[in-house]
Amino acid sequence: MKSPISYQKAIEELESILQFLEQNEADVDQMTQKLKRATELIGFCREKLHKTDLELQAIFKELEEK
Repeated sequence: MKSPISYQKAIEELESILQFLEQNEADVDQMTQKLKRATELIGFCREKLHKTDLELQAIFKELEEK
């Protein structure tokens, strides 16, 4: 991934890529570039959601122990 971004920015960029692909007749090179970036962003979002899930589980476990 290019640089650390927020989850919201990643989602916005994914939406932008999807809109670009739906509205434009992109050439193969553009399409390949956009799809590679989308793959990076999806991986980032999945990891962010997984880490958030783990953090929430830890918080809930801590609350149960009190």
